[in-house]
Amino acid sequence: MLKLFHKLFLIYLCQLNIYLISANTNNTHGNFIIKEKVNNGDPISIANAPWQVSIRLKALEEKSFGNGQLCGGAIISQRVIITSGQCVVKPNVTPRDYYLGKELLIVMGSSYLYDKTMHTQSYDVMKVVATPGFELALLFINGDIPKESTVIMPIQFSKVEQKTGTKCNLTTWTRSTNNITTLSSVLAVTKMRLENNAFCSTYYANSTANTFCAESLYGPGATCQADIGAPLVCNGTLVGITNWNAICNKNDGYPTIFTNISNYYAWIVHANSTLDYTQYRNAALGFLNSYNLLCITVALIFLFVS
Repeated sequence: MLKLFHKLFLIYLCQLNIYLISANTNNTHGNFIIKEKVNNGDPISIANAPWQVSIRLKALEEKSFGNGQLCGGAIISQRVIITSGQCVVKPNVTPRDYYLGKELLIVMGSSYLYDKTMHTQSYDVMKVVATPGFELALLFINGDIPKESTVIMPIQFSKVEQKTGTKCNLTTWTRSTNNITTLSSVLAVTKMRLENNAFCSTYYANSTANTFCAESLYGPGATCQADIGAPLVCNGTLVGITNWNAICNKNDGYPTIFTNISNYYAWIVHANSTLDYTQYRNAALGFLNSYNLLCITVALIFLFVS
């Protein structure tokens, strides 16, 4: 009986360790409070932006978790992530070259860039599909997202253009302090207001009918280079993907440029229809989920093997 008690206690300690790791100082879930303040934005729980993903470079991610952060993106189906086409274009390379799916990693289920929680999921990318002008890109991941998760969920994308003046939310891991752009460890939300094309063209000569502008309600410098691919959501619908902001962190009030999702609705639907949802490689396994499985397996071995 004493041996059985010891074995059951081992299982309890194992599960307690999992709980403590997942809790630490994070508050992606539970009652923990996010303390970090992000300039030009407020910390947000992933439960309030469950479509948000971090797109990372595998080569850098292998060195340290979060080190490979490349772009933001949004989940739009069980296996498709949408982001800016510029995210798959390798910077400062001539002639132009592109990232292959095998070079990218998608991380979701957490507000935290550098910490893993019990909800963190990672997926390889099987295929990359981009518009001809690289305004948008779809990333086809190697497994289905959890169907019953409250922190990993697809978002509906807009069919119609939104009205000028609409208030929206932009989620990002970038922050700016004293005109220096860095990555924040916690996801932040910035309140934005949609502007019309006439307003946009006064700042950017190369704006097009497929883009629109939005201004931060927190003031200038709200979004930066690292925010490319970040989703802009209005009334629960994805309406824009951050394209570029040439005048980042300046006090001159330049707005942010977004790719207009509604103008590419037909392309998104068609591109999605060309993807083979029956093909899989290795499905994602959350960090703590895999640890949990290993822990329970070892504990059961001790329980039944005398």
